[in-house]
Amino acid sequence: MREQKAMLDKVPEQMILSEVRNVVEGMQRLNNTLTKTEKDVEKFFESLRKDAHAVMDAQLEAEEATMREMVQMQSSYQNMLREKSAVNKEDTMQEMTHSVSTSVPQENIAQKKEDKASRDQTKSGE
Repeated sequence: MREQKAMLDKVPEQMILSEVRNVVEGMQRLNNTLTKTEKDVEKFFESLRKDAHAVMDAQLEAEEATMREMVQMQSSYQNMLREKSAVNKEDTMQEMTHSVSTSVPQENIAQKKEDKASRDQTKSGE
């Protein structure tokens, strides 16, 4: 009887241990499933990260190209303004030189005509 009683006392303990083993095995299976799922998710997002990185690189390259083009256009525009300013200065100087050179000879021509006319009158009066 004592043996039977000892066996009956051990049965609930064995049942509890068996249940604990089942729960532990279930948790291990769940952990393995979660690990596998995590790896699959990482693989999926890795390809997305690579694609996103490629898109971002392409956008940055396009923005850099646009910026270089804008800087080049600004530089060209500034050079054009400098050239225009230089041409305007040159034109102004040429106009001033032309104006001075044309006014001086005309005054000289007029003076020479007057001098010649007065000499002619002096010669004819003699």
